[in-house]
Amino acid sequence: MTSVALSPVFNGVTLFNATGQVLSGGKIFSYLANTTTPTATYTTNAGTVANSNPVILNSAGQAPQQIWLVQGVAYKLVLTDAANNVLQTEDNIQGVNDSVSNPFSEWMPQGAPTYLSPTSFSLTGNQTATFDAGRRMKSSNTGGTAYSTVTTSSYNGVSNTTTITVVNDSLPLDSGLSAVYAGVLDPAASSVPVADIFVNTIAGRNKIINGAMTVDQRAQGTAITIVPATASYPCLDRYVIGNSVTGGAAFTAQSVTAVSNLLGQQTYQQGSNYALKLACTVAGTPGSNQLAWFEQRIDWINWAAMALGSSVCTPMTVSFSVFVQGPIAGGILPIGVTNRNQNHQYFTHVQLPAAGVWARCFFTIPPDTSGVGNWGVAGDYIQLFFSLGSGATLQCAPNVWSNVTNGLGTAAGINFLSSTSNILYTTDLQLEVGTYPTPFEREDYGISIAKCQRYYQTTYSSGAVPGTVGAAGRHQAYLSGGLTSGTWSIVVIESFKLPMRAAPSVNCYSDATGAFQKIHDNAAGVDVAQSVGSVGTQACELQLNAGGAATGYNFTWQYVADAEL
Repeated sequence: MTSVALSPVFNGVTLFNATGQVLSGGKIFSYLANTTTPTATYTTNAGTVANSNPVILNSAGQAPQQIWLVQGVAYKLVLTDAANNVLQTEDNIQGVNDSVSNPFSEWMPQGAPTYLSPTSFSLTGNQTATFDAGRRMKSSNTGGTAYSTVTTSSYNGVSNTTTITVVNDSLPLDSGLSAVYAGVLDPAASSVPVADIFVNTIAGRNKIINGAMTVDQRAQGTAITIVPATASYPCLDRYVIGNSVTGGAAFTAQSVTAVSNLLGQQTYQQGSNYALKLACTVAGTPGSNQLAWFEQRIDWINWAAMALGSSVCTPMTVSFSVFVQGPIAGGILPIGVTNRNQNHQYFTHVQLPAAGVWARCFFTIPPDTSGVGNWGVAGDYIQLFFSLGSGATLQCAPNVWSNVTNGLGTAAGINFLSSTSNILYTTDLQLEVGTYPTPFEREDYGISIAKCQRYYQTTYSSGAVPGTVGAAGRHQAYLSGGLTSGTWSIVVIESFKLPMRAAPSVNCYSDATGAFQKIHDNAAGVDVAQSVGSVGTQACELQLNAGGAATGYNFTWQYVADAEL
């Protein structure tokens, strides 16, 4: 059986000669396109019985059987009268919906490209609507077929050309660039049901913990002033925030809620209601080796699958929502990834939106194949780094993997500390494998706080910061009477809420006074020094030493366990 498709001409119609007479006895010859080589047509869609060649028209001027063409074959059909005088020729025709010659493809061929660089090319005409940011494309090169994601496209009316810049999956464009194809799906208005595909099916793709900015165990929404000091985790869980700019320059950091109401509009991603707020309080300018920043440190166990440094390294895409006020509006925010030693990095430029407008920003980090040695060993972490202003000796070139010691910003970046009018809100931070941002992965608060408590946990009830005086959440070791009066010591096994990343540092607080590294002896009415030992990832020992003679004991305390990177 031959695979066939119905001929688009000469089927089911009455044919006439040049004077309008029914073409009884007329003939239809079938040839290969552009030749005089006869080739068969078929009578039905079964493709088993061939028509005569030529097909002889009946007295009604019609083909006595249907004409079906072999799929994948281009035909020339020639209509003549009974004396073989040519009346009509149809060349280069194929069957209707010929799936061999015209298969559906997810790639749309475009015009002839002009090679510009390994990551850019140009096309004639205004092609910005086709090659919009985020569009997938493929190209034919001397080195083979390259797959890429469009990052920018700009049209020059003078030269009537569009310049397209891309991030390549692996193979770069080269001077043998001969053809380009745009993906069928438009990233700006895709027909793919992304909510179902990405949110409901591919969970766990976001490598950022607390990307929705909902967990703040340390500060509980209190604004923390960030002054020159060692970088720390001042407020939102899993976010390091630092400032080494001298001269009094400072800014505050805090978790804020009801973001939609606060700013008078909804955030870019529906459902966002929490954000990290940074506000400059004392202006200043970074010296040559000074900077201000915030970052998230990503544990080795969460980034190992990216195979950083290896030949099979995957590209990564970072996306986040941002809102700014003050002179930094419209400025350049350098963001990048660096290793733990901060001597191997990739930074790029993200343009901040105009003042008072939420924007969803994203960028793609190309694969790094420089060698796994740049990324340390198991247990190390990588840093997703947001540079709020950096001095000249702490800068690197953008959009290229480099090896600059402490290259943590770029020359074009903003100085967030330039004005006390500068405010930045950000939320829905996501880092994922791939070349295009999927919708932000939302998760239950219980999942988010459990992830955070692998690194940091407390006994305090929600809403209470460490050092708060009060009984809510406290732990207790109690025996009322029954002992000979004396100064007692007991050992208590303190189990953590869930296993921690590593053996944490454990510090107790007196629930009665809030005193640091103290446990309250209620029988003696005094705070006593903590004594912590045998610390593991799931529990530790507390030795409780009485503060005075008693016939029983009653110790109470709160604790903080910290295993942050």
